Amino acid sequence: MIRFWLSTGIDGMVLDAVNWYAGIDWQKSADFLTNPLRGQFSQPEGGGAFHSDDPVGWITEGNYSNLFDYGLGIWWEPANHLLEQAVRDENPDLLEQALRSYHDRVVAAGGSLYFPVPEMKDAELQTFAEALLVGSGDMLCYCSASDKVLRPAAGIANLLRFKSTHAALFQNSTRRRIHTSEDRHSYAILREAADHSERLLVVFNFLNSQAEVQVDAGAIRAQRFVDAVTHSNAALRTGKITVDLPAHSYRIYEVLRRRFLTTSSLPIF
Repeated sequence: MIRFWLSTGIDGMVLDAVNWYAGIDWQKSADFLTNPLRGQFSQPEGGGAFHSDDPVGWITEGNYSNLFDYGLGIWWEPANHLLEQAVRDENPDLLEQALRSYHDRVVAAGGSLYFPVPEMKDAELQTFAEALLVGSGDMLCYCSASDKVLRPAAGIANLLRFKSTHAALFQNSTRRRIHTSEDRHSYAILREAADHSERLLVVFNFLNSQAEVQVDAGAIRAQRFVDAVTHSNAALRTGKITVDLPAHSYRIYEVLRRRFLTTSSLPIF
């Protein structure tokens, strides 16, 4: 069946409910599932979702290339929707803990991740949740079980175009949280391309109100921080960048070590 569908020209497959295939083990999985895919995209539905199931094994032992980011939410567990909870509770720590324990470990093992865009039932929160997914490095999937979120929220289409041209937001890029003056409700992430060709600083405001946030630029080796929209240099004072953010908004800076702009930017707001 896998060879049949690959012959149609598709780029890979999601293999459904792999945990329950009769007599499955890593060797049978390789012989009958991942080896026939010949390095194409492979995603084991359910792989890494169960609390005793370390997701890294699906990359290192199973040779799968991609996982559902069950660290951000398990759709059949009503109390386990950490991305949505982080947005509603205005608590970036929940998101950071989820990404560290699942997403970051899978990327470090050589895998990538995707996550279905949740329905937030509020236009502002919907845009914010989708922006957070872009900032996480996950691939966004407009494929929720309810089929209620079928297209990007306001402003996200341009952000996805930005992601597609900036290696620091690719699925194999890395991420590191940067301290801010308002860590309880603001979230600064340094993203770096896998080949170290680009770094981006993304700053989010989780509050339902305007916030002035100071980001610890001293934690980053850089000469300049350039706003990806205005192309202006961020003002550095005593090792900090002050960012004025409206409610549920974000800002992206290119992190430069040289005195010239190294990447082209697209408007994202």
